[in-house]
Amino acid sequence: MLFLTRKKGESVMVGDSVEITVIELHGSSVKLGFTYPDGTRVLRREVFDRIKQEQEDAARPKAGEGPS
Repeated sequence: MLFLTRKKGESVMVGDSVEITVIELHGSSVKLGFTYPDGTRVLRREVFDRIKQEQEDAARPKAGEGPS
């Protein structure tokens, strides 16, 4: 894992096309702004994890299904 220190208004580039900018600091929260190409999917981690789990659950055979 990479750790960086950034101040309000400073950015980080991910690859050549994703920029993450610190917009606001408030207590223990930070507001980030993202600039990225159209068609790029950006999700909060908890949403990403839930979608992944739902896809894995859907791919798993249900009880009583499958070859006999």
